[in-house]
Order: sequence, then structure tokens, then C-alpha cells
Amino acid sequence: MKVLGALILAVLVAVLAYWELSWRLAHFEGGPAISAPGSDFLAQVRALPEASQLPYGDGVFVRRSFPPFWASSRLVLDAYCKGRASASWVSARHLEVKCDEPEGELIRPAHDLGITVSLAGGA
Repeated sequence: MKVLGALILAVLVAVLAYWELSWRLAHFEGGPAISAPGSDFLAQVRALPEASQLPYGDGVFVRRSFPPFWASSRLVLDAYCKGRASASWVSARHLEVKCDEPEGELIRPAHDLGITVSLAGGA
């Protein structure tokens, strides 16, 4: 029984690792993850995958610090920006995204996360 439990746990860990690794390989990192002051939210700019609505555009993803998987993050911006998009936390629940000359779908609602996302020109 102990062997079966260990095997199930090993398979679960392998599936989670594959899920996260495949997501990270499709969404190349565009900058460091930034944490919101006084909360457990993290935001990061990443490249959108080829199969997305805006292939190779910029995406800003938000997730909670736990669970530690970017594959569980929420896309709050997808756009083509002149240069690279950047993000900064104005407060614990307000993320400001900067994007020069954006094209595409700009903001996806993040109300279910309890945060506000605003778009500002200039990166």
C-alpha cells in the first residue's frame, strides 16, 4: 500500500511539473516577477505563444504566490506593444501596465481576482 501511495504521489508531481514546464516553454519570460505590496499577488510580463490570439505579443499574467505555478496564472493584458510592456503595482490590488502604441485586446477583466488593472502609455 505504501508503494502504491508513493507511486501515485510521484505521478502527480510529474504531471504538475510537466504542466508548469510546458506552460513556461510556451510563454517566454519577459521580465522578473513583481510582487504586490502588502498582498500575495505576483505579476509578470511574458511573451504570448504562437497559438494565441496575438502570437508573439506581450502578455501580463497575474497569480497568487501560492500555488507556485505560473500555469495557473490569469492573463490580464494581451497586446502588441512598441518595445516591451511593463507592469508595476500601484497598490496591493491595483496593477498598472505600460505599453507604447498598443494594438490588440488590451485589458481582460481581473475582477474575479479582486484587482484592478489600468493601462498607461509609455514603457
